[in-house]
Amino acid sequence: MRERRAPVGAARAARDAGRLERAVELARQAEELWRGEFTEALQAPAVAMS
Repeated sequence: MRERRAPVGAARAARDAGRLERAVELARQAEELWRGEFTEALQAPAVAMS
């Protein structure tokens, strides 16, 4: 969870500074980290990653 906070904060700062492309990039990085941690222990077909 901590790993995700840094890119989320940076994404907000980039958005507030008008750097929207950078904000999107950082938000995607945060989302990828969250997905990795969240789905790691789940074994349901709905979250299976191929």
